[in-house]
Amino acid sequence: MKRSFLFLLLLLIALSGAVPGYAQNTEERSFVYATNHYTGNGYASALIPPSVDEVFLLSGSPSIIAAKETNLYYWPITNEYKADWESLNLNASGELQIYQGSNLISSVPQSKYTLQYDGNDPAGTYRLFLNEEAETAYQQYLDRRKQYRDDLNQYHQLINAFTILYQDALKKVSEGLLSPDQLPQAPIAPPDLTLFSSEILLGYPVDLPVGDYRMQFRLPDGEVQPGSVKKLKVFEALRVGTGYKVADLERWNQTEDSFSTTETIYCLDGHTYFLRPFSQTEYNQRYFVRMNNPQDKLSREDRQIWVSSKAISSADLQIKSTANTYSAPVEGYYVRQILGTKLGYEIVPSRETEQGPTFEAVRFVADQGRAYSIELTDASGGVLPGSARQIRCTQTSRSPWLYVLSSLPLIIGLAIYLARRAKVQTHKPIEG
Repeated sequence: MKRSFLFLLLLLIALSGAVPGYAQNTEERSFVYATNHYTGNGYASALIPPSVDEVFLLSGSPSIIAAKETNLYYWPITNEYKADWESLNLNASGELQIYQGSNLISSVPQSKYTLQYDGNDPAGTYRLFLNEEAETAYQQYLDRRKQYRDDLNQYHQLINAFTILYQDALKKVSEGLLSPDQLPQAPIAPPDLTLFSSEILLGYPVDLPVGDYRMQFRLPDGEVQPGSVKKLKVFEALRVGTGYKVADLERWNQTEDSFSTTETIYCLDGHTYFLRPFSQTEYNQRYFVRMNNPQDKLSREDRQIWVSSKAISSADLQIKSTANTYSAPVEGYYVRQILGTKLGYEIVPSRETEQGPTFEAVRFVADQGRAYSIELTDASGGVLPGSARQIRCTQTSRSPWLYVLSSLPLIIGLAIYLARRAKVQTHKPIEG
């Protein structure tokens, strides 16, 4: 009886501690800033709650700061405030004022905007349209989307008709009434719509030179919105460079990054590698990270961060060793899956197939423990900045003498032990 009571008591204690945790605390209606900011490769969004006192933006292209009212809640898992945009998402009316020191340098009115990019090359095609241009660009997008849907619907109708016609033609071929070269040709599918567009949104475009500013939101009645005063830091890139994604042929989809010219790339002797070069930009770590995640608490102002952008496809890799010097182009490679019960793949130049490249890289074979130096050159022969690296090929085979030498301390210790043991056994005890 006592054991049953004790078991029930422990069960109740365990269940009382297993209270389900809620994903959010009580929501609070708050004034917040939200950004669609330029990142160097495109645009990204971020929430700036009242707890954040400084906003970071990258110079070079306009960014959008939106003034909104929404319901905020605290997310304890990541120690961040989140916005419940579905329950409340109101655009505040007023103007964004920007000060430098005590001088008002800009009063930014609210503008319409839309963001568009091509899915085949997002980093190179991102565009921000404002006001009338935004309305025109968005309408053109809607027209193109409608035309694509119409073309796709017509294509499906043609495919259905073609299927019936083709089956009838196959029957006639089997009866000898038609030759195989008289079979009907399938209709051509319309090209994919790769243009993406946001809706028409409202915000305040900001495009400032590098510097320290202060911003606030002034309401239509002339009052400053409580909680809207923030420091504003506009920064720039520190330098541009070239990085590499290095992958072994046996694990082509598992890459290791090389960002700096001071880094050495290590390879296994005899293995084949793919070096995939890409453009990159270096920023102050705190500025860049806080721009994308304003509530970050780990980034440091005394450190830098490399941010990769798009792959480099038109370049040659100059490879130098003590034995020879040669050039290898960046070219496309296609990963072809091996059909059948045997799993695997093979990587071939895409020019040998009818498929587009899976990736673009330079094929490199590590040879005989040599040391290499590499750098990328463009079509005119100029060296791409930050593309120089050192490659060291490590040997996996070991000389048998290495094992002999490593065993010497054990052999010597064993010899000493046996000698001492034999010496003790030669001394017989004195009989009384």
